[in-house]
Amino acid sequence: CAERLTENERWARAAFCIGVLALVYLVGFSLSEYSYFGIGAAYIFATGVTLFTAKRFGAVRALAVGFAASLGVSPSIAVAVALGGIGSGLLFGIGYGYAILGGGALLVLWTAYSGGMNSTLSILPEYIISSVLFYPFLKGATAERGEEESSAISEDSLEMVEAMAQRRGSEDGEIREVEDALLLAAGAIKSYGSEDLRGEFEEYRNIVIAVASLFISDPCEENIDSLATKLYKKQRVCEEDVIRLFPEASSPTELCEELYRLVEEYERDSYERRRMDAVAKEYELISKMINDARVRRSEGAGCDMPLSEKLSQVFCAAGFSDGAVRAYGARRKRIIGAGYDADGSLITSPELKRALEEESGLSLGKFEFYRKGDIALFETLSEPIWRVEYATVEAGSGHAEVSGDTAMFFEYDSVFHSIISDGMGSGRTAKRTSRFVSEFLSRMLTSDENINSALRATNHLIRHCGEECSATVDLFSFDLLTGEAKFTKCGAAPSFIKRDGSLFRIKSSTAPIGLMKEVDSERIRVEVKSGDYIIMVSDGVYLLPDDAVWLFEFLSRPAPESPKDFAEEILAAAKRSSGIEDDITVSVLRLFKC
Repeated sequence: CAERLTENERWARAAFCIGVLALVYLVGFSLSEYSYFGIGAAYIFATGVTLFTAKRFGAVRALAVGFAASLGVSPSIAVAVALGGIGSGLLFGIGYGYAILGGGALLVLWTAYSGGMNSTLSILPEYIISSVLFYPFLKGATAERGEEESSAISEDSLEMVEAMAQRRGSEDGEIREVEDALLLAAGAIKSYGSEDLRGEFEEYRNIVIAVASLFISDPCEENIDSLATKLYKKQRVCEEDVIRLFPEASSPTELCEELYRLVEEYERDSYERRRMDAVAKEYELISKMINDARVRRSEGAGCDMPLSEKLSQVFCAAGFSDGAVRAYGARRKRIIGAGYDADGSLITSPELKRALEEESGLSLGKFEFYRKGDIALFETLSEPIWRVEYATVEAGSGHAEVSGDTAMFFEYDSVFHSIISDGMGSGRTAKRTSRFVSEFLSRMLTSDENINSALRATNHLIRHCGEECSATVDLFSFDLLTGEAKFTKCGAAPSFIKRDGSLFRIKSSTAPIGLMKEVDSERIRVEVKSGDYIIMVSDGVYLLPDDAVWLFEFLSRPAPESPKDFAEEILAAAKRSSGIEDDITVSVLRLFKC
């Protein structure tokens, strides 16, 4: 049954070929009567259909079609066109220009041999015109390949795609970027690290007791505490202090010298020990962040098979029936495709990019192209589909030289971040803390998943800086690829989302960073739409909901188009209405879908 079916298929194919040849013969013959300015329509048709057959079906079939198409006009020209079909069919694999020149050369040689110059001039112009007119069809025509050849091309294409994906994965770019971020953060750690050598108060008291006992038989407990307090607070202890507190001391000068020698030795040892403990904790957190980044990369670099199957249909329709295309990644897609394309015209076509974008719903970036023989490969990444306009304004409390607030905007891996940090206290000390928190987080936030680790590292650092300090953290993170938006708050004032006539308040009851051993933070996912305003303020605008009735009313009014103008209007209204003597910072963002 299988052999009889194969035989039937063979006869059907032969009958089809004979029918096609008869058809082109009749068309060529019917066009032989038409000529314009000495240009024969039959010759244009014959040479054009021969070139198309040569590109699509090869030299042998081009010979038969060329001969049949022009036989009804002139047997001698029929041989010339057939030879031209053979030449172009053999050379189309090299390039379009080579095929046209090779086929034309054989055509000219035969006509010159059989009919002289007149015969050549009767067919050569038509051949040139046909090569120009049929160029769009020839460019899109894909050569017919055998089953084994097609299978080999499919395997090679898939192998190229997977090799490129593996190569990108082995580059481990995200890990290097995390490590670079940590190196940058080390500079912030170093600049912020305190040189305070002060240890525990009880140790200073023990030193005073030990030294005083060498010169006094029964030192007064109250005087011991008084001298230990001065040492702990880094106040200068002089010989007059020793004489006043311990008048019975046999040698006040020696007592003072011995006291400072032991204090210096203790502070040096204590400082080194505390710094080593802090560094060990820092590197523990840093190592965890790097390991988390590696896990995320391995999980996110896998192949997205559902999307790959959808794109494969588009790829096949574009002429890559033997090609392979794959989509990799979870959040940001990397699309890699490869297939047979001798002259590169198919894979570089704008139509292919548009079709892939429509099917995937992604905005694709610049295509990069590579070749391996006749197989062409492209690679591209999905691009952001959102953009952000933003502005920030601030004002000091009036009694401080500088504002203790810090506002920053930064972007990493197509995630936009806006942060406001309010340092404890006011003036330069508060500014130093809030700036460190903002700068450190801006360098450590390499992905959405490591925000908690970055906050823990920041909390640890400012708790071990040798000073009592803390700062609020109000962080807005917006994924420009997916439109996902989140707030992360540590003791921060409420924020707002303004959408047309609606106003949404985002609040959290958490403690500032640096106050507690463990970070007290809350992450709030919000839904945003194109045109939304995001309003972030420091607590100088209001401390309690009752203090901000004016703010609710003000934000409910129509907003100006410019975030800068909107932020300045809010700041001016806050100065008039809040009545709070504190630093004020206002950041306004506006989100747009591209």
